Amino acid sequence: METKIYLNKKQTCEFIGIDNNTLDKWIHKYNFPFIRIGGIIRFETQDIKNFMDMFKVL
Repeated sequence: METKIYLNKKQTCEFIGIDNNTLDKWIHKYNFPFIRIGGIIRFETQDIKNFMDMFKVL
């Protein structure tokens, strides 16, 4: 069984090497995937990787 890893905003920014303002822009402009439960926002690592792969230039 696969273990899913969830990150908060700060951890997500560190994971992909961007700042918080950039993450906020990506959420609004590119529908960066996140999970919201009440006022808590989390990002699944596999969703982050899948999102980044969409922009990969080969």
